Amino acid sequence: MIDTLFELLLRSSWQLLLLTLVVWPLSRLSRNELPRFAYALWLILLIKALAPLSFELNVPGAQVLALPTLVSGDFALAGLEADRTLPFSVKDALMVVWIVIVFILAARVIVREVVVRRRLAAAQPVDHSDLVNELKTALGIRMPITLLAAGTVRSPFTLGVRKPKIYLPTDVHRWDPQELRAVLAHEMAHIRRRDQVVIYLQALVRVLYFFHPAVWLINDQLDYDRERICDDLAIASSKSEAAQYGSRLLRQLERSQTPNLKPALVSGFFMSNGSLVKRFEYIMNRGDWMKRLNAYHYGLIGAVVIGTVLIGCSKAPVDPPNAVVGNESLPKFVEYDEPPVPVEGYAAIMKHVVYPDDARKAGIEGTVVVQAKITKEGRAEECRVLEGETIKELWQPAIYAIESTGWKPAMADGKAVEVWVSIPIAFKLKEGEGEKKPETKD
Repeated sequence: MIDTLFELLLRSSWQLLLLTLVVWPLSRLSRNELPRFAYALWLILLIKALAPLSFELNVPGAQVLALPTLVSGDFALAGLEADRTLPFSVKDALMVVWIVIVFILAARVIVREVVVRRRLAAAQPVDHSDLVNELKTALGIRMPITLLAAGTVRSPFTLGVRKPKIYLPTDVHRWDPQELRAVLAHEMAHIRRRDQVVIYLQALVRVLYFFHPAVWLINDQLDYDRERICDDLAIASSKSEAAQYGSRLLRQLERSQTPNLKPALVSGFFMSNGSLVKRFEYIMNRGDWMKRLNAYHYGLIGAVVIGTVLIGCSKAPVDPPNAVVGNESLPKFVEYDEPPVPVEGYAAIMKHVVYPDDARKAGIEGTVVVQAKITKEGRAEECRVLEGETIKELWQPAIYAIESTGWKPAMADGKAVEVWVSIPIAFKLKEGEGEKKPETKD
């Protein structure tokens, strides 16, 4: 489980990094005209982060399967015992640290949301039903929307998906009617787009990939472009002038400098000062507010989707450590004059054999036949299990022992050659004592 999760995170992390290097320059092409284009590109990467599983492309003949034993030797090692436990690797340590940090970050988000929502319980309804209904019609929103005011709120924000609530400061009654219209139009633009769903997904990705700079960038870009898209919709639906809307945005910036209640999972005006200034510049310089994507943009989005799928594809692993392979294909047999042998003899394999405590206590015994490729450099690689389906608890110790052993490569015409071997490892317990005595057999 730990190994699978580690490989999953590792593969997904480098894929996200590579895709980010591709999407970053593409997102700049029409960024100042079409934030929806950049948003779509970054959203593809967010989905990729949440769906990191690779698509396996089975290549005929890629797996090396059932093979008769090519190497034999004297495995009568009755006196050898393995008293060690399975090593705690760096990989295991990293995954433990990752799990602990993910748990802490997730707990922090949940606690923060619970605390904020409890404080918001005292919020009072605000009656601007005429304005809300007008904006709902302009934006094509059908779901009910509730306006609430709370003393702890300084900057407007929206909570909820099915029954959204817009929270406003208590001094909202003193706002200029046009400012209120602009703010509500912006928040209702988030509601129309179901942005709260994406915000929840972003929070999940931030927790799972807290270590990944590319994920930080993806989230920042999604936040920034989402706000600009909603600015466009707000200006169009509220029938405001760009300068007027921009001045109201700056007033929201002033309010955000005071102590504020900031939920972790919201859409609203919670951005850095620099981002707000960039939004203001965008608003002032924007031309056609509702300019649509053209075939060029859809083509680039499609290319990124295809690239994301392709980069997620991988050849079916040739060394599945957790599956007994079948007998549909065979490796190419390489003739040799001298077979590969362990540097210190076959007894050296036993130095690395560890009988798992759980298997020993459960009385699990049996023989695991492992197939391995012995390279020209004398390494055992691409190990896979050929036999031993009923004793999966013993697979990893058998593979570990063979991979940890140094080998003399096979020789043909005086040169080292790469060959495949099948090695049986027998695990047998001593009678009556429950002790472990792993040994290989002929």
